[in-house]
Amino acid sequence: MKVLIASVYFAEIQQCLPIFVESINALNPKPEKTVLFDLFGELWSEAMPLLKGLEVRRIEKKENILQQFSEIRNSVLKEAKKENYEAVLFLQPNIFPPTDILSRLSNSGKEVIAPAFFKSLGGIPYSNALKNVGKSKPERVPFEELLPSGLKKAEAASLEAIFLRKGAFNKIEFKSPESPLQEMIGFAQQVKNLNEEIFVDSSTVCSKLSPMQLMSHYYFKAQDNAEKKAD
Repeated sequence: MKVLIASVYFAEIQQCLPIFVESINALNPKPEKTVLFDLFGELWSEAMPLLKGLEVRRIEKKENILQQFSEIRNSVLKEAKKENYEAVLFLQPNIFPPTDILSRLSNSGKEVIAPAFFKSLGGIPYSNALKNVGKSKPERVPFEELLPSGLKKAEAASLEAIFLRKGAFNKIEFKSPESPLQEMIGFAQQVKNLNEEIFVDSSTVCSKLSPMQLMSHYYFKAQDNAEKKAD
């Protein structure tokens, strides 16, 4: 399957880039193209040797970042249509996928599907899916509600990691939202208007790291390297 991966890199998640690039290079099967939109303006020097196989596009960061994300996504879909891609995977650089994510999502046969990842809130792991979308206060779905693992219907899902087949992305246009929550709900409504559904594959689990977790990763990696040199 001819797949285009698109990711947006910005200053708040700069520490994640080397790990993200390693995870993209490890994918099997590999995407036809991976595009990294750089809003930060300066990629980490240690990551530069790893960037082979990624196409970096540096663009100026706008004040309205959510609007800019929508513009970037729409430009990616336009490119995918023009170059006859079969699927697009939007994947943020602080989300690290399993090596077989493309085969897993493509083999699902779903037009719109997200891998699963979770964020701990108040000690409870919540997933990237939403429920009660039609109510005044939509809620994140606790990860345990996606178990046992497999394909689960979701009222909405985070656009930080979302896989779109051609049948869906040919008809979708991302709107400029006022909040990340509205972004998810607006996208879900578009999918519904296409008579399609959003699925989350809870057997395909990605790791999502916060800035603090990324700092810990580099701290322990530096300690490990120091110990190896001492030996």
